[in-house]
Amino acid sequence: LSNSLGTVVEGLEAGDDAMVQEGYAEMNSTLDMFSDSLNTITTEQTKFGGVYNRMEMSTSTLETNGDNLTAYLSQIKDIDIATAVTEWMQAQYAYQASLQVTSASMGMSLLNYM
Repeated sequence: LSNSLGTVVEGLEAGDDAMVQEGYAEMNSTLDMFSDSLNTITTEQTKFGGVYNRMEMSTSTLETNGDNLTAYLSQIKDIDIATAVTEWMQAQYAYQASLQVTSASMGMSLLNYM
């Protein structure tokens, strides 16, 4: 860029329009190259930002899942065995009673009422 500017200055001092135009062309070429480089950098930053956002979301999801699993494991570990067995037995008795009632009602017919 400084060489191009020097060419323009020399061309102006010498009154050589061709040299001035050549300097301007070199500067425009250099500026176009800078512009292309800036566009490439912006594109790569955008890609990186997208990847970074996905990684952040994945990290957040994994942390939440870890917290949920820890809470679930805590619930399993903290269960009182005696209470769990008692509740299971009550459910078992209720199930057996409902089976007996259903079985008894299925066996009835019109003759049972006469």
